[in-house]
Amino acid sequence: PFLADRKPLSRRGAALCVALLGLLTAAVIGLHAVLRYRCFYVPNYDGGLFTQMFHYMRTTGLPMTTCERDGLTSHFAVHFSPIFYLLLPPYMLSGGDPLVLGCGQASILASGLIPLFLLCRNKHLSEKLTVLLSLAYCAYPALLGGTFYDLHENCFLTPLLLWLFWCGETDRIPGLIVSAVLTLCVKEDAAVFVAVYALYVLIGQKKHRRGLLLLGSALIWFFAAVFAINTFGDGVLMDRYASLMYESRGFGAMIKTLLCNPGYALRLLLFDEDSGKLKLQYLLQMTVGVGLLPFISKKPARLLLAAPILLNLLTTYSYLHRIGFQYNFGVTAFFFYAAVLNLRDLPRDSRRFAVGFAAFASVVLCLCSTLPSVSASWRQYQAQREKITHMEAVLSDIPKDSSVTASTFLIAHLADRDVIYEDNYHRKPATEYVVLDIRSGLSAEQKEVRDHCLSSGYTVLAEHKDELLILHTDTPTE
Repeated sequence: PFLADRKPLSRRGAALCVALLGLLTAAVIGLHAVLRYRCFYVPNYDGGLFTQMFHYMRTTGLPMTTCERDGLTSHFAVHFSPIFYLLLPPYMLSGGDPLVLGCGQASILASGLIPLFLLCRNKHLSEKLTVLLSLAYCAYPALLGGTFYDLHENCFLTPLLLWLFWCGETDRIPGLIVSAVLTLCVKEDAAVFVAVYALYVLIGQKKHRRGLLLLGSALIWFFAAVFAINTFGDGVLMDRYASLMYESRGFGAMIKTLLCNPGYALRLLLFDEDSGKLKLQYLLQMTVGVGLLPFISKKPARLLLAAPILLNLLTTYSYLHRIGFQYNFGVTAFFFYAAVLNLRDLPRDSRRFAVGFAAFASVVLCLCSTLPSVSASWRQYQAQREKITHMEAVLSDIPKDSSVTASTFLIAHLADRDVIYEDNYHRKPATEYVVLDIRSGLSAEQKEVRDHCLSSGYTVLAEHKDELLILHTDTPTE
C-alpha cells in the first residue's frame, strides 16, 4: 500500500524517515551492546581485548594488549587497524567508559544510511523506494548479527565503502581518495574490497585511469601490510583459508589451487561440514534480505559487486559464513550498492516489487534470526539485575594497578589495567589476582587453574556462590 499510494513522499519526508530509521538502528544495536556488557556476556574475543587496547591507547597512545596473545603485544601485530583511533576521542571524553565502544560501533553502522541515501538520490530513485531500501538496510540481519561478538574494526567497512561508492558515482575525487584511504586503514584485508571495486570501475564503468590507480594502491597497501605483519608481527591469519593451500602456504598456493583445481574450488564454494546446509542458509540470509538485487542485472560486469561473498564461502572456517559474526560488513556494502544500481535499470513495477520484497524479507529475517538475541539479553538482565550489580561491585574493588588473570567473560570488566590475562590461555598464572567466573560452576580448566594457584601459595580472598571465586597472592611474578 505504501508504494501503490499515489500521494508522493516529499524529499524532506524521506530524509526524516531515513533519519528516524538510523536513530532506531543505532538505539537497538547500542542497547544490545550495553545489555551484553552489563550481563557479563562480552568474551575476551573480541570485546575484552579491545577494551584493554583502548585503555592502553588512552594512557599511552599505543594499541597494546596482554590478553590477545597472552603477553604484551600490539594489536597491529595481528591486524593493521589504525582506523580504531577514530573511536579514541569519544572514549577519552567518556573517561574510559567501555560502553562507549559498543555504542560507537552502533553509530558507525547506522551512519551507513547517509551514503546509501545519497546513492539513491544520485540514481534518481523515488523517495518511497529510498525509504524502503533504507529499511532493508536497517533490518538486514548481517548488520545487527555482525555485532554479536562485540566490537570489531570491520564495522567501519560498511559506511566507508558506501562513501567510496558514492564519491565514485558523483566523481568527487578528494572524497574518493579519503574514503579509499580510510577503508584501507580498517584492516590489511580491506584492500581486497577496494581492489574489487577498482576492477568494477575498470571493467564496468570503463574509467581506466581511476580503476588502475585504485587497484594499484590497494595491492601495494595489501602486500606492504602483509609484509609488515609477517615480518614484525605475529603473521597474517592464513589458516582460515588452509583448505585452499596444499604442498605450500601463502597467497600463491591459494591462486594455484583456484586455477589448477576449479572443481575442488567449486565444491568448497557450495559444501561445508554439514553437507552445504550452513552455506546455503548463509547465502539465503545474505541475498534474500536485499531482494536478490545484486544478481538481477543485464550487465555482467555488475556481478563483480557480488564477488566479495566468495571470500566468505571459499573456506572451511565456518565463522566466515555465519550471520552472527563480523565478517559480513564489507559484503553488505557491496550488496546494497549493487541493489541501487540494478534497481535503476528495472521497470517501474519490478522496481517496486523488488524493493518491497527486500524490505519485507529483511524485517522478517531480523525478527526471526537477530532480534531474539536482543530480547533474550533484556530478559536475562531483568532476571539477574541484583546478581549483576553485586558482581560489578566486587570487581570494582580489585585495585586498578594490580595484575589479574580472569575468565573470558570478566575481562571486559577488568580491562582498564596494564596486565590482564585470560585463564583459558594462562593456565599457570603468576598475577596478583586470579578471578574465576563460577556462575556455571568450575570447569575442568578452571579447576586446574585454581589447584595450581593454591599449590603456589595463593589464598582464597573471596568466594561468592554462583558468581565469582577470587584468589590472591602478595608475591606475584608478573
